[in-house]
Amino acid sequence: MELTYDQKISLGIAVKRRVEYLSDLTRRFREQNHEDEYIQSELAIALELSAALNRTAAVTFATYPF
Repeated sequence: MELTYDQKISLGIAVKRRVEYLSDLTRRFREQNHEDEYIQSELAIALELSAALNRTAAVTFATYPF
């Protein structure tokens, strides 16, 4: 199944947004001296989701030429 141009763009946008979200969480985590349990749990979830998105994107970009 080949991705359409729109699907490729959507995937790129999703990866970009996840990276931005992860960067923001990391910044907030550091600013609060690692004390906020909510941010710690959100950061752990974001890291897992980001890793999954990165694997998906890597496979997609390797499999489907742009």
